[in-house]
Amino acid sequence: MGKFVAAVVVATLAFIAYSRTLLPGVDMGDTGGFQAAVLWPDVSARQAYPLYYGLAKPFVNTVSAANPARGLNLFSAIFGAAAVGLLTLLCSLVTASVAAGIAAGVLLAFSYTFWSQAIIAEVYTLHLALVLVCGLALYTYSLQPSRARLAVFFAVYAFAFGNHLSMILLFVPFTVFLLQVTPERRTLFASTTVGLAIAIAALGVLQYWPNFQATWYTVNGPVAWSDRFATFWFDTTKTDWRETMVLGVPGDQLASRAGMWWFDARQQFGLVGLLLAAIGAARLLMISRPWVTLVILAYAINTLFAFTYNVGDTHVFYLPSHLFTAFAAGAALGRSAGWERSAGSKRTRPALHIAATIVVITYAGWRAWDTWPAIDRHDDRRAEALVTRMALGVNPQTGVLVTNLNWQLENALPFGPLFPVQPDPLRVSPDLLEEISGLPPGTPYVLCVLTPPREEHLDPQMLKVAVDLLTANHAPLASASSYQVMAGLVGERPLVTRSADRPFRVDFRLLDEPFTVRMESWLVFDTFRRAGFGHVIRGRDHVLTVERGVSLVWFDRNARASTPVYAASLYAPGERYRISSVSPALARLLQ
Repeated sequence: MGKFVAAVVVATLAFIAYSRTLLPGVDMGDTGGFQAAVLWPDVSARQAYPLYYGLAKPFVNTVSAANPARGLNLFSAIFGAAAVGLLTLLCSLVTASVAAGIAAGVLLAFSYTFWSQAIIAEVYTLHLALVLVCGLALYTYSLQPSRARLAVFFAVYAFAFGNHLSMILLFVPFTVFLLQVTPERRTLFASTTVGLAIAIAALGVLQYWPNFQATWYTVNGPVAWSDRFATFWFDTTKTDWRETMVLGVPGDQLASRAGMWWFDARQQFGLVGLLLAAIGAARLLMISRPWVTLVILAYAINTLFAFTYNVGDTHVFYLPSHLFTAFAAGAALGRSAGWERSAGSKRTRPALHIAATIVVITYAGWRAWDTWPAIDRHDDRRAEALVTRMALGVNPQTGVLVTNLNWQLENALPFGPLFPVQPDPLRVSPDLLEEISGLPPGTPYVLCVLTPPREEHLDPQMLKVAVDLLTANHAPLASASSYQVMAGLVGERPLVTRSADRPFRVDFRLLDEPFTVRMESWLVFDTFRRAGFGHVIRGRDHVLTVERGVSLVWFDRNARASTPVYAASLYAPGERYRISSVSPALARLLQ
């Protein structure tokens, strides 16, 4: 009973943290696409997550129909907390230690990337929850192998593919585990077992039947049945770009990729957490060979996949690796016969275990306290503000919005380009230089410059003028560095300058207040991050999400932070256009 109570308590703490830091509305990229597609599937180009949509739609309709974007964010928070509770329970059961389960749960709950995905609309918290349900099914089977318990595992594993196809990466670890814990291995290959597995897999595939029908009966689809099936497969698996992205990291970038992996691992758990995971893996070897084999194999395969997966958000594909790292770290507090014999007298063993537990949980709590202000998005309405500015003055009855969008913004505000256009003279917001020009001398500010996204151009002359205005020509900004920070008072020499080609964290004081700038990304490979590429923290308050390009915040005489200003960035104010006349292509279409 104590293990279940611990799981509920840890899950509740995680949910409190996630709900307090939850994104309140819409976001860019896939998140914006999910938020719209759950209730209005016609606006989404892909419906390749049937289990996610099937669970999320009734939840949003019931809980937050008036604000579906926030409702879907909350959906992620609930399954994030569930994953934390399931990990706590599973680790407690495997290691026979409630302390081990608690340690594993809190380390995952407050790891940076998992937390960032638990407060926005994404599929990853549900993915990890399903992985852990599979783990619990395997644990139950290992206690008393039977065909009924094996069928439960098959069912959970099969239906988990409806949420994310990366479940395939766990096929080998799960298979090896089953071979290790099944007394008579030949029963796993019996025709009845194989038939059971095929039948359950077929039921899992039926989740995609609506997707298949939509492709099969589309009016403009290909004629041949083989081509229609290929179209369905293309839409479901993203084969158009996975073929070039899987194992797609060039050899000359492997060293930098290793640096990213090491940075990412430390970002989640710190050096102490990684050391605990190494100790825990050794402890698991004494507790249970099947479980240590599963954890190590699952970690290695998922890490290798993410390491070689050449996409712009590689960090989220390390999440299963973080799950198994947290499991191993918690196992460092597990009990085993070998540990009992080597731990000293009967009187000192409990004391040592209690002391170690307190230290580990305190460490996890400190990491939660440290991460909170950086990850907090409860007041982040940048996407909503950007869409509002972009659509300002556009009336659905009298106007059509025309602008140049990248794919992330397009998901938040889709449109179709069929018209010849000309620049719109209406200015929806001032640019960086106009903002800086209006600042009085002595205004405190923090300026961050990161390598801009590929689709944006950072004008070096514009940046030089901006820095000259801030510093009254006292300090040029370093050039050719991926990460740059400048802070001080307008019109004076900067109090703080820092530049580097690797992420860093810098603490300083500005007007007798403590500030921290945290660079939280690996720019060589990170092209988009939902939680931003860095953060500026004043005391415990989050005052600026740093994006690629230029990010600026300043403070008025009442010490209130300004609205963030961006240039050469996803959030920079873009150009708008007016339709000048009907294009020949549209005229032919209308005839």
